[in-house]
Amino acid sequence: MRKRKYPVQLSEEQWNHLNSLLCKGRHSLRKLNPAGVLLLCHQGKEDREVASIVSVSLQA
Repeated sequence: MRKRKYPVQLSEEQWNHLNSLLCKGRHSLRKLNPAGVLLLCHQGKEDREVASIVSVSLQA
């Protein structure tokens, strides 16, 4: 596994905010996709795995 250039470390408050965005689901995909990506990166998932789960390209 390649080391991330910019590791994601969220505070509990940030994690709770992003998680609530995803759970409520009342926002556009423009907000939900980045929130999902950040949460998955925070969990230590690899780039390809994150892209597959969130259904975005690796370049996004």
